[in-house]
Amino acid sequence: MASAFSYDAVGVSVLASPVASPRARESEFYYTLVFPNTRHSRAAGRTEPERVSYQHAVTLLRAVTSGGKEREKRAVDEFRRAWECKFRCARPAPQDSVPFVYIQELLREVILQRFDAIPGLSFVAHVSADERQLLLSLRPSKALLAATADALKLRVPAAPELDPGERYWAADPSRGQREREPLDKIEVQEELYRLFLAGKLPAVEAQLFEGESAAMWSRRLRALKRFSDPEVAKHLAAPPPLASSTLPFKNHPALQYLYQHIDSATAFSDGDDSAAAGSGGGSPFRVVDKIRLTKAIVDAEFDCDALVAQRVLSHHLCAHTHHTDGVDTSVDVLRFQWGSLLSPWRLYRQGLVGLLQALHSQPLVHVRNYFGEEIALYFAYTSFYTQWLQRLCVAVAVLALLQSWRLGTETAAGSESAGRVQALFAVAFCLANCAFVQLFVRKWAVRERSLASDWGVSDLKDSRQPRPQFRGELERSPVNWRLEPHYSPAMRAAKRCASCVLLLLLSTAILLAYHSLLAAFRGSRAGLQGANALLAVVTKLAGMPLVYVSTRLNDWENYKTQADYDANLTLKFALLQTVNSFGVLWFLTFLRPFLSSDACSEAALQLSCREQAAALLLTMLALDLVLALAELRAPLYDLLCAGAHERVRKFLRARRTRLRKADAQRRTLLGVGSATNTGATTGITAGHNHDNTDGNCDDERPLEAELALAPYEGVMLDYAQVIVNFGFVTWFAALSPAAASVAAWGVAVLQLRADTFKLSSATQRPFPAAKSSLGGWLLYLRFLSLTSLLHNAALAWMLWAECVAPAAQRVAHVHDLLALRPAAPDAQLLLLASETQALALFAVFALVWVLAGLPDQRDRAAAARVGRARQRERFLETKFMHSVERVADAVRAALPPGRVFLNGVHRYVVTGDKAEEDAADEVFDELRRRQLRVLDVERRIAELRRGRAGVGALSVEVVRITILPVVDALTKAVDSFVQLRLQEAHAAEDEADAGGTSAAAAKPANTSVAKKNRSPQWHEKFEFPLASLDDALELSVWDWELLGPHRRIGRTSLLVADVVSRTLAGETEPPAPPRARHASAATDAATAQLVVGTFELPIEMPDELLRSLAAADLVRHGPPRLQLRCGVQLQELGALLATRQRLRRRHRRRHDGPMNAMEVIVIFELFKCVYVEAGGVGHRSAGHGHSAAPR
Repeated sequence: MASAFSYDAVGVSVLASPVASPRARESEFYYTLVFPNTRHSRAAGRTEPERVSYQHAVTLLRAVTSGGKEREKRAVDEFRRAWECKFRCARPAPQDSVPFVYIQELLREVILQRFDAIPGLSFVAHVSADERQLLLSLRPSKALLAATADALKLRVPAAPELDPGERYWAADPSRGQREREPLDKIEVQEELYRLFLAGKLPAVEAQLFEGESAAMWSRRLRALKRFSDPEVAKHLAAPPPLASSTLPFKNHPALQYLYQHIDSATAFSDGDDSAAAGSGGGSPFRVVDKIRLTKAIVDAEFDCDALVAQRVLSHHLCAHTHHTDGVDTSVDVLRFQWGSLLSPWRLYRQGLVGLLQALHSQPLVHVRNYFGEEIALYFAYTSFYTQWLQRLCVAVAVLALLQSWRLGTETAAGSESAGRVQALFAVAFCLANCAFVQLFVRKWAVRERSLASDWGVSDLKDSRQPRPQFRGELERSPVNWRLEPHYSPAMRAAKRCASCVLLLLLSTAILLAYHSLLAAFRGSRAGLQGANALLAVVTKLAGMPLVYVSTRLNDWENYKTQADYDANLTLKFALLQTVNSFGVLWFLTFLRPFLSSDACSEAALQLSCREQAAALLLTMLALDLVLALAELRAPLYDLLCAGAHERVRKFLRARRTRLRKADAQRRTLLGVGSATNTGATTGITAGHNHDNTDGNCDDERPLEAELALAPYEGVMLDYAQVIVNFGFVTWFAALSPAAASVAAWGVAVLQLRADTFKLSSATQRPFPAAKSSLGGWLLYLRFLSLTSLLHNAALAWMLWAECVAPAAQRVAHVHDLLALRPAAPDAQLLLLASETQALALFAVFALVWVLAGLPDQRDRAAAARVGRARQRERFLETKFMHSVERVADAVRAALPPGRVFLNGVHRYVVTGDKAEEDAADEVFDELRRRQLRVLDVERRIAELRRGRAGVGALSVEVVRITILPVVDALTKAVDSFVQLRLQEAHAAEDEADAGGTSAAAAKPANTSVAKKNRSPQWHEKFEFPLASLDDALELSVWDWELLGPHRRIGRTSLLVADVVSRTLAGETEPPAPPRARHASAATDAATAQLVVGTFELPIEMPDELLRSLAAADLVRHGPPRLQLRCGVQLQELGALLATRQRLRRRHRRRHDGPMNAMEVIVIFELFKCVYVEAGGVGHRSAGHGHSAAPR
């Protein structure tokens, strides 16, 4: 249907790779759980096995179960029943204990049963070659993937033919007019059938679907025609390329044409996928999307990290992909063209990039499609950082050349003049460094937003799914009134305060320890060099303990979403790493010179504090450079020895083949070959392959080869290594500009090459997490940018005051100036001059920093492009998805021909003919059945009322408001939000013991604030529990005020009964009784869909606000209206109440007109029969019906 979803990326040609790898997609499983083999543990034979009590096992189970306290309770009940079944005992006591291996087996069986109960989830299990591990590989079917993606609102690529761009619509202005015209149903059916016969449409889409409105099928047919239109293809192929768009996935067959189907039909072999979402067997999911969805299915049941911590699981991972197509690349291609040391040289030889660009260029599109947005964003930042450090090195080289030229002219003037020139150029570098840092952070923020827009993750922050590790009580959300796990904000705030105190204490302890170490070796230069080397090593070794402390504190604070968890973890670790890496340098540079005038001028050292700090800085950067070079050992060894290893393996394989053939010929000549020997040999070969002497187990057991690799530790440490070096440059590079800049650039280049090899060859495949920004690290970069202004200005002032200022205003040491004890006789004048110079210098730095932070033309163009892309996505989503009408058809052409139907009931005029008397008998039978049904409904309602059963839930989506008046006269705009409140009203006939009508106001719910928008759009959903079908939804439109109370603009209301009558057409059948629906509960839950309808409600507002609306606004938008999309989910009691209301309305409509004598006699005889069969209740119902009849 749609064109292939392909990317253009520098340096990676996935279709013509020399190592395109061979594994077919049918054998791919997207996630693997590794269990310990308990049989092997028992066979190992421990003398005293570890025993675990039932109470401890329950605690363990609660720790690994996802979904809150209620899910934990159900899991404990399942575990108790499994315990009783496995050990054949009564209800276990808390002190009952069994060996821990049995607990592992029991939990493994529970996990397998839970996965087996999920429809569409297939898995295979096998034992590892060493029989120590059990590997469970999972693969969901396409139907399960589609249902999970719909629940998670996964955004997938949209077909570009939906909106070919402005050039296409401008080429023929009449196209837009034809796009809005609805098409006839018969015409659409015929056109879809023609497209199917032409081979342009799969059979599953060549039909009109249930609930598809005229607007929906018109839009779908026109879009399908554009897919095969050559003019559309020409517009899409013309430069500049159209920006890609993403849409949230919806598992509805009428909407599958919206997405690019990038997966082949052979990807799945499950038998139930024929009715799943997709076009012709395809799906819009990449491999990374399938891995995320599979992990989401697993996380909905169990917390894998907790299972590993409790020793139920040994490991869990997503396997590497060995399949290459137009979108999904393979690990073999990445190893060859991205992870190798020769990859930059290959890019340069192919003419794709320049020589300097080859050192930092990255194929981000393919890295993102294989490793996910989080890894791709890390390499995008590292590449961007390396490129800008390269520019800084060029600027430093220019300053160094100017300094050398100036020193050559000042040599005759003496050493004092040369020192003044050096200090002057150091001040210039401080100013350039301050501008560089601010410019770098600003440009990266623009680059980050552009990447997020191109990758379709700009709205990723809106996802508020709870983490599997989150623990909380189930409570109703104040936003949408749904049951969600909730944790006390006061408790989290208290834990945050405690964490801050612990972090401050730990930071103080680190500073005191480093200060003591530095003071112990301050006696000589050799001791100082040894102390610097020791400090550099200790700061590197302290990285992992600081990660552990940060993680434990963050876990203790119990954050709900993964975004909040990652941001707080990053800030904690960044704070500790800042103290760990920069604390001593900051002390030597800024604090120690102010302690005393002779603090850094010991006779044995003859070094100033800045020179000591510069020595420590270069030592730390040199250690980083050495460690980066050490990480290149593995890629260098792979480059030099990979070919030799491959030749040795081929030689051993060929030699083994020759030996087998020679042995077979010898056995044939001697006549010793037999069926028994052949069978024995075959059995060994088909078993564990004990004859594998060449070590070629990677080809036969790829998953076990990946298990042998080290797991990836996450991007936090990689970010820390790169950004800490950036901190060295921003804060302290002025101490030694040339050496620090070149060393930082070298570390970045080497780290980039080492990380590419590590991810492609040396570690397991990390989970492809979706990220839209650096998160907490971006905040840390802004912090470094702001503090670089202070640090560089302070360093520049210190150099100026001691070396560059005129001799009459120069001070011997900054400590003398701050202590008000200058060496010059005129202290007040010198102090005033120094303060003026400091303020002027800081003003210059602040001005440069502010100017560097202002967006330029390119930034504004990039922001406009991102804004247009997001506007286009919102337009496509509103046009093709939010405007979908899923209201059921009110009338079906399933009535018998030749009869008259009024309001759904037979109405015949009886005149005495034999044929009409037969029709009267039919009327009699029909009315009798309906009256008996009313009696059954009344009895069942009374039973459910006594059992306090629920009615159902009202689902509301606030869509938009057509136009609002100007409320704020200053800004000529309005900041609006909608407040929703369900007004409960229990009528007298529904609540017999209420004695009248009582109303109860439920807790209100508010939408978000749409700022400065007179036609706001929200698309926010809410859910309210219903107490009666007579409830009313009260809606108020408010103007938000930052200070003072909010102002109400207007109000409107909607009756629940109107929603029921609008959305539930035909007979509203109540749910099956408990016995009948127990067996099909899972199927009903999986197939039920909420039927919704669109309501446009007029907003009642004061006359002065209505008069303030301009005539042009009223002509264009009409009067102010609030658009809602509402639906009801009725339980058994609610469905019965809806049935009763409908039957009453039909009863009233049936008696609105005059009846002839024959009809009166028929109804009277009917009521007599009903009274005889149903007793008193029938008498009351008949009397009620008789009293309601017109005269």
